[in-house]
Amino acid sequence: SRGYYIEQQAVEWPIRVQINGLTDCPLDANCQQVYVQVGLYFNGGLVPPGARRNMPYMHIDDGAMDLNMDAPRTEAVSMCKSPRFAGTSIYVSDHILADVHPHSRIGFMVFGIREDGRHLPIAGVSIPLVDVEGRIVNGAKALKLWPHHELQLQRDANLGKGENPLPGKPELGS
Repeated sequence: SRGYYIEQQAVEWPIRVQINGLTDCPLDANCQQVYVQVGLYFNGGLVPPGARRNMPYMHIDDGAMDLNMDAPRTEAVSMCKSPRFAGTSIYVSDHILADVHPHSRIGFMVFGIREDGRHLPIAGVSIPLVDVEGRIVNGAKALKLWPHHELQLQRDANLGKGENPLPGKPELGS
């Protein structure tokens, strides 16, 4: 049996997610609190409010997954190895799912709040909204996150400055 699924065109409600918690949160980020920001993305950029499936909304922004204070997010909780959230639903956008481009993605970015109030991006991931068979991604998921470059720079301030060469780096011979 193929199982039960809902076609995207049949969905007449907004997109929402529920975030329960994190595991293996990096304590070396030196943050007091942590939260997760969620957004709907297409072609590398946040889908603007009111955009619909048949409208061109090509947007490319290299910092699309970075801090956006207006984006939906969880409540900030105390930083620990496995922080837990209240488990309340977060509406990702005001878009009706049937109106969203099928190649859109849902992006998740974990932020830490430092003692000085600065928000440090820790790690993130984005997943397709619709799978290759046109089915809406749903159900419980455990997502692996990619560390953000700002976290990597906090761990090693010389990263990317040529002062920490990679061991075994290949050389081009002439």
